[in-house]
Amino acid sequence: MGNRLGLGLGALAIVGLAGYGTRGSLGLFIEPWESEFAASRASVSLISSLGFIALGLAQPVAGRLLESFPPRRVLFAGLALGAIGYGGGAFAPSLPAAIVLVGIVASFGTGITALTTLTYIAGELVERRQGILYGILTAASAGGQVLVLPIATAALGVSLRAALLTLGGILAAMAVVVLVLIPRVEPARRVTGVGSWAFLRDGRFWLLAVPFLVCGYT
Repeated sequence: MGNRLGLGLGALAIVGLAGYGTRGSLGLFIEPWESEFAASRASVSLISSLGFIALGLAQPVAGRLLESFPPRRVLFAGLALGAIGYGGGAFAPSLPAAIVLVGIVASFGTGITALTTLTYIAGELVERRQGILYGILTAASAGGQVLVLPIATAALGVSLRAALLTLGGILAAMAVVVLVLIPRVEPARRVTGVGSWAFLRDGRFWLLAVPFLVCGYT
């Protein structure tokens, strides 16, 4: 049981690394997309800017899904969606198609696999020292670009399509890792008697939201 738990937690860290790493690699593709679609920098930047919106919208959606479905299945679905987005984006015939596939579909999928989902699963697996565990997951996610970026750069040396397929392949591999290594945990218990927007009246929410807004905007 201990070995399986350790493998599961390690797998969560690797999934976080891959998810954030693929999302953080989009800057590599700005100039290749400009050349591929004969588009302006402003037009191509829609892929990234809409991706941030999709990433943000995915967080509350992930929270709701965790209340209704097995968390491991939610994590798998997010990774699969990300793999489909990047894989499809490799064959996008036009800039609008790339915006939808990479900017929206892939970003939404990686948003589902973000810390919202990872920390819930980790918290259900481990009862003690959760602060250390969350710190490890956060560090793994933040450091994803350190490993994924060189891989994407090397693949980009072959072609834009090869690079996007590589990112999609990484997420697809992580989806398999989820099924094989991460133990099953129960869905989150839904809090009854609390309105959907009750958190807006909680000062703790704003103490978290405002700094995150400043961070995201800058």
